[in-house]
Amino acid sequence: MTERRQPFLMTSAEAVPLKEAARATKLSVPQIRRINRRHRITRQAEPTAKLEVSLPALVMCQHGDLETLEKLRAGERTDPMVLRYFDLCGLA
Repeated sequence: MTERRQPFLMTSAEAVPLKEAARATKLSVPQIRRINRRHRITRQAEPTAKLEVSLPALVMCQHGDLETLEKLRAGERTDPMVLRYFDLCGLA
């Protein structure tokens, strides 16, 4: 049996619609969907609701910084590297 990853909890400030995330990161929506399949960095309130992505988590993936992504997933929001990405996204 495979180990299940923790859900990705995010604040409303960091959760953005896919199109907005695509504009902010210069990635396409299909690219973001592929990243999400691998790293599970989105949330969706119900099946018909819009998908929202954690912008700092997406930027971490874009930079290949999976160690910091796991710190964010674990809730370590005061870690200097996590804060660096929040600052980069204008969320600090």
